[in-house]
Amino acid sequence: MKLPQIRFEGKDLLGKLILPSGKLRISKDRVRQIDKKILRCCKAWKRYEYRILKGICEILDLKFDHSVIDVIVDPCWPEGESSPIIVSSKLPADQFIDVLTHELLHALFHNNRKKLNTDKIWDVMFPTAWPRLTKIHVLVHAAHQYIMIDVLKDSRRITREIKTMRNHPDYRTSWEYVQKEGYLKIIARFKKFYRLKGYRFSRYPNPRL
Repeated sequence: MKLPQIRFEGKDLLGKLILPSGKLRISKDRVRQIDKKILRCCKAWKRYEYRILKGICEILDLKFDHSVIDVIVDPCWPEGESSPIIVSSKLPADQFIDVLTHELLHALFHNNRKKLNTDKIWDVMFPTAWPRLTKIHVLVHAAHQYIMIDVLKDSRRITREIKTMRNHPDYRTSWEYVQKEGYLKIIARFKKFYRLKGYRFSRYPNPRL
């Protein structure tokens, strides 16, 4: 099975920039600058796409359902969204990559939600007093930390991610738990729940370059 292709698209950029009179809210030069930034973010992602997708699928022993995943790149969006996947082009290129990775992890867990009954797994793994959002993000952040450390080999990204989410209680709690327990330990415990059922992931071969 092949890794999914990430397909980028815009989200009615001109519709957001055109006034009722038909004039642009910003200059055409500014529109061209936005277009260039969108292109720069997409190119930055493509350099790491195979490594990141292969990394998250292999470390979690899970597969995506779709061969193509559409990602909306929106200059008016604040950060990221997972359904549909939307990522802001206002972000620096390396942060764009991190936000997209985060949203793709959500998509991967959602793809396997019914097959693995992930809600039940999270309830067993984590304190029942935690909100569901916190439980979900423990696995998202653990897998993301694996990508940042073991795949991209850039621990500075973790510091930035934790700092970015410090004002979100659910995200902050999940990051604190990951730092305390260890990302590899959390992932290994998670996989035990479905490996016992014989659901195993077939490793992706390296692409022909």
